[in-house]
Amino acid sequence: MFQAAFRIITVAFILASCQQISSPKELIDRFYTNKADLDSLVKKIGNNKHLDSLFYSGPETGIPDIKDSYPNEFRLLTKIGITDASSHNTCYVCDRWYYLKTNWPSEYPIYLIYNNKQDSIENTKGFYKKDKYKNETWGLGGNWRMFRFVDTIRDIKF
Repeated sequence: MFQAAFRIITVAFILASCQQISSPKELIDRFYTNKADLDSLVKKIGNNKHLDSLFYSGPETGIPDIKDSYPNEFRLLTKIGITDASSHNTCYVCDRWYYLKTNWPSEYPIYLIYNNKQDSIENTKGFYKKDKYKNETWGLGGNWRMFRFVDTIRDIKF
């Protein structure tokens, strides 16, 4: 009896500790499955100055406290698997861009970046880049790119 219980606990522990790792194709497919919701989300945030202002926090600060004031947008974020979201601009009159961290199964964190400007080659569907730190960027089209963060760039000179 003790051995059977021990085996069950061991198997449960092993299964719980195993995280499914998605391939790049599976992650890209997941993006396209959620693309309509993601487009809707950035449009809603961009069209509502008050809602957008709630996302002005820096990266890695989580999702703003919008559960009660914007329940539909909050449900959309959680449905897609967004765990961190922020809104940015590069200058006072420039278009905003959105930084979204996902909980998608990957060995390294997966980020989605939406930029209203169409001037980035990195947003072009089919674009792919892997830097010397093994960070990867996939262009998804429609102003979107996906970024897998593996390592911090350490050789920046000021």
